[in-house]
Amino acid sequence: MQLIPHHDLLKTAAWILLLLISCSPLDVEGPDHLYRSFSLGYENLDADLIADLYDEKATLINLYQDVEPTSINGQSAIWSFFSDVFKKAKQEEKKLKIDFKVTTRNRSKDRILDHGFYHLKVFSADGEQLDRFGKFSIVIQRRAGKWKFMLDANASATAAEFDTSNANGADSSAKGCP
Repeated sequence: MQLIPHHDLLKTAAWILLLLISCSPLDVEGPDHLYRSFSLGYENLDADLIADLYDEKATLINLYQDVEPTSINGQSAIWSFFSDVFKKAKQEEKKLKIDFKVTTRNRSKDRILDHGFYHLKVFSADGEQLDRFGKFSIVIQRRAGKWKFMLDANASATAAEFDTSNANGADSSAKGCP
């Protein structure tokens, strides 16, 4: 049996420790998990899942064409908003799918400002698809080791804006941990 030199053991232990720290449960889900979870919430019409992505003091601002602008303040009010949206979708037997493109990301230690576009697909019971597009500016903050939406402002966009935008702002670090 061959023994491993002491300095090699220390190097190996240091690398394992570094991996464990960088992938600790507090930050194993980088900020991009918010968008993946949001999409899953839409597919499952799950207001609880979506509301949990927002901080208790978050603000959701909707600025859509032909609709009165709204500001929704606080996690429970955001839950109520999505609960109503999903209740209506269920009553009308609609399925929802939403995809995001983060086009720019400005990041400091525990705060991120994302800009991008989304594509919402609404499927009716008879299979027809309605496409809606929007743009967003979102402030994400890490609190107690978890990333949360703090400010979510969104507005109408066109299919051309979505199609020509590049998803180059997404943080790939969320994918690096097992």
